[in-house]
Amino acid sequence: MRGRYLRPMVTVGLAALLLLGVGAVLQARPPAPAGPPPVTEIASSTDQLDAAIERAQERLPRVPGDYVTWAALGSAYLEQARITADPTFYEKAKGALRRSLTERPDDNPDALTGLGALANALHDFAEARDLARQAIELNPYDADAFGVLADAETQLGNAGAAAEAVQG
Repeated sequence: MRGRYLRPMVTVGLAALLLLGVGAVLQARPPAPAGPPPVTEIASSTDQLDAAIERAQERLPRVPGDYVTWAALGSAYLEQARITADPTFYEKAKGALRRSLTERPDDNPDALTGLGALANALHDFAEARDLARQAIELNPYDADAFGVLADAETQLGNAGAAAEAVQG
């Protein structure tokens, strides 16, 4: 009888020791750092953003009617304002996004989305909501426009509308 119970007990004991050892190894790993990304990641993203802005600025004098590049430049300026906390980029973003709409006033959801994001950044949430809705009407698959709409609705206190925008 004794041998009949000894083998399962030894097996269970060894399994428990193995699990404890694995748990100790997994807990020994340092936790992921909290807070902002390391400076090297920020530098890398600003370098890429600077390069994108430079490419757009080089292209637009040669192809001034390129509404897509104007919208991309405006969005890049807006991102630059966010990263650097330099508000002068807001005016640059507005100028580029409006130029995009001047070049193509109809069927230009990217410019509308960019202007909506700019309105959110400037805390004009009702304007952001309106611009996002216009962009979504033109392109109902534009995830960025739904993000702008969700941000605006959240800030306006419309939790249900924000959730609906996220589920897009």
